[in-house]
Amino acid sequence: MSSSPPLVIIFNGFPGVGKFTIARQLCKLLPGAKLFDNHLLIDAVTALYERDDPAFQPLRKALRTTIFDSLISYPDSRPPILIFTECQSTDAEGTSVMSEYLAFTKSIQAKLISIVLSCSNEENGKRLVSSERKAKAGTAKLTDVGILKTMRGQAEIHRFGTDATDEWEIDTTRLRVEDVVQRVIARMQNVSGKSNSVLIGKTSTPDQTIRRLRTQTIPRNR
Repeated sequence: MSSSPPLVIIFNGFPGVGKFTIARQLCKLLPGAKLFDNHLLIDAVTALYERDDPAFQPLRKALRTTIFDSLISYPDSRPPILIFTECQSTDAEGTSVMSEYLAFTKSIQAKLISIVLSCSNEENGKRLVSSERKAKAGTAKLTDVGILKTMRGQAEIHRFGTDATDEWEIDTTRLRVEDVVQRVIARMQNVSGKSNSVLIGKTSTPDQTIRRLRTQTIPRNR
């Protein structure tokens, strides 16, 4: 295991802004990184309860706590880079969830990178009803534009502020996957103290990894 502090990266934003797509591509480029998408918990809980059921959030929290406890209890097995996706706002529930992430990060003495992803209302709506996203509707993904509009009109995405080692927002409206990933890796240098070549592995240079993603755009499915 590396002697470097663990790194926790959280992508947060409304449904359809590109969290999973970007996080998945970033994970492929960071040696030893593991991605835990928020829908892994949501899908498990919705298999038993509807979202408005009083048992929904307690079970979701219990599963999240179990995951954090496991990562804390087995440091030798813990990935050096943990990437999470979330859709949490500044309301009481969202703040509570993100405080759990913050407590976990502190407990393993990790650096915390918070990346808020956004896109225009129009683009967000298009992605939400795309064929790719609808194909995954069985995974409890939101595909109702009306609900999305309500969320965007009433909610504000949570930010850690000074509690994070670094935090910034990326508007993905007109960006390709490669553009976003390149920006994230470049900024991560300042947090990790490592060069791009170390972050993405010795077998690939930044230019090589960017070229591999050259033709990709952010699919409208997350």
